[in-house]
Amino acid sequence: MKLRSIASWFFVFGFLFLVAGAVLISFRKEHGAWTHKALLFASLAAAFLAMSSVLTKYIFDHSNFISGMVWTRIGFIIPILPTTYYISLVSQRLIE
Repeated sequence: MKLRSIASWFFVFGFLFLVAGAVLISFRKEHGAWTHKALLFASLAAAFLAMSSVLTKYIFDHSNFISGMVWTRIGFIIPILPTTYYISLVSQRLIE
């Protein structure tokens, strides 16, 4: 089953308006220079959310509900493990 939807011009305009607003908000002045670190982090978060949504749809299209729930929960937990390990290493270095 494929979704065959086409975005209207209002939807496209609204999306571009939101993206432009996010870009304007993300630029800020630090140490006398304009930085765009927040835009980078927001872009990475959006890319990972999009990838998660696409993979979740793929999983539910190719398996039953229970298997899909198990696989998506495993997929949500696996990236947390190295992240928490990295955070613990950084916090130990800061304490020392």
